[in-house]
Amino acid sequence: MKDNIEYAMVGIMLAGLILMFHNRLKVGSGNKSKGIGLRFIQYTVLIFAFPIIIILALESIISGEATATLIGTITGYTLSSIGNTNSISTETKNIPQRIKKLAADLEINTEGKDEIQILDEIKANIQSK
Repeated sequence: MKDNIEYAMVGIMLAGLILMFHNRLKVGSGNKSKGIGLRFIQYTVLIFAFPIIIILALESIISGEATATLIGTITGYTLSSIGNTNSISTETKNIPQRIKKLAADLEINTEGKDEIQILDEIKANIQSK
């Protein structure tokens, strides 16, 4: 019985790994590729840490108290930032507009320039004052 549970945990890790690569390849094939964000890191922790903890507990390598502590810690980490990610991602999406608005306020020409060039000009403008 213990062996079957361990094989199931290894299967979960392998399936999670396949789904991770599928997600990255699917998302990266469009016009807009995604980096590794908070949700992806949380998914990775869940897919690998929980099965490893369960296998170690079944093999009596870690005690019951340590198992409960690790599972509680990982659950807390995973669930702790659920409410915060939407506001962070919304602010991050607005950065190019904020840069352009600041440049317009400082009367800096932004035509044909990317955000880095605009930021360099904003920095030079602020330092000259």
